[in-house]
Amino acid sequence: MIYNLLLIKLNDGIPVASLSNRNKKRLINKFTKMKKIILFAILLGGGITFAGAQSTSEPQTVTTEQVVVTDGYKEVALKDLGEAVQTAVKNLAGDTFDVKKIELNEEKGLTRVTLTNKADATEKVAILDKDGKEVTPDKN
Repeated sequence: MIYNLLLIKLNDGIPVASLSNRNKKRLINKFTKMKKIILFAILLGGGITFAGAQSTSEPQTVTTEQVVVTDGYKEVALKDLGEAVQTAVKNLAGDTFDVKKIELNEEKGLTRVTLTNKADATEKVAILDKDGKEVTPDKN
């Protein structure tokens, strides 16, 4: 009954009984193709829904690795440095800069001083030798 009503609807309202056998076969083929398309769409939608639900249920783990590059400098306090270097650091800082970090490379005899400008918070890095003289970065 429903099958015949659907065939009538697909045939633009003409009853199936009034069609020739050839036209009935065409109409049935058209109906069969429509069933396959609808079934495919339903299966495709269900598969996408299932795949989406499956991917969110598994916990995702993120592994991070921290790489530490050592250049031989170790952070030290100002009082741990020689008197010449202490004086040079105080002169570098003056009234304009704050000393952010002091690092010492004992192997090379160099001190790296990181200074922060009080006015605009920009950083300046100075490298001093054991006598408190500033050296260029390519010599460290």
